[in-house]
Amino acid sequence: MKTLRLRRLFRRERVIFATLDHGFTQGPIPGLVNIRQTVERLRQSEDLDALILHRGTMQRCADLLRPHPEIAAVLHLNGAESFGPYPYNKELISSVEDALCIGADAVSFHINLGNTHTPALLRDLGRVSSDCMRWGMPLLVMVVVQGGSVESDDISAQCTAARIAMEVGADAVKIQHPGSEQALAKVISGVNIPVLVAGGPFDTDEGRVLAAMHEAVNAGATGFAIGRNLFGRPEPRAMAAALAALLRQGVTTDRAMAILKEATL
Repeated sequence: MKTLRLRRLFRRERVIFATLDHGFTQGPIPGLVNIRQTVERLRQSEDLDALILHRGTMQRCADLLRPHPEIAAVLHLNGAESFGPYPYNKELISSVEDALCIGADAVSFHINLGNTHTPALLRDLGRVSSDCMRWGMPLLVMVVVQGGSVESDDISAQCTAARIAMEVGADAVKIQHPGSEQALAKVISGVNIPVLVAGGPFDTDEGRVLAAMHEAVNAGATGFAIGRNLFGRPEPRAMAAALAALLRQGVTTDRAMAILKEATL
């Protein structure tokens, strides 16, 4: 069963996932105030392969996703609120069985490494991975080095973080862009599963976002997992088209920017 779900999730060799799980941590930020409107707009894009949602939003958008089976639905399993004293402690709020009940095609799990909450998160991740193996559910692990004494740009730590995802049984890993194409290539080379590169914090400069994603393509990434720099745009489908051109057509950053502008008109 996992093989069938993975085939749906990776129906294309290179993929773009839209991460829409930010509402749990950051609240109704721009682009997520009306989640149904955002899902409605993104599901019409021919360039996206999956939407990552929490349980409540996935349930409320099921009728929008059902007519578009070409876009996979990924249930995000854990989260943390950002205004309390434990922003790096992601608690399990959904399960693999919930994903089966809701009809999700895969699950995702976010783990912050290098801080005091990491041991508990690793235990939860191990249980989730076991459940995924038992039920044939693909697992995307989102790894971030933060919240402790290790700097987020420590390449050795980033390499180990990505490798942890593979070792625990993830079918794909989402990583942060470490700041250079060479460093990113090193992180990617240390794993044998698909690597998706995150879009990072919202950047008003679209050219800078596209340049970073161009580096990801050159470094060997399987695709992108982008949130704020996609749903936070006035025309998210235009950004999706530009990203797809980078990823699947191998265009330059300048050409991708031109595609973005053309699609926005």
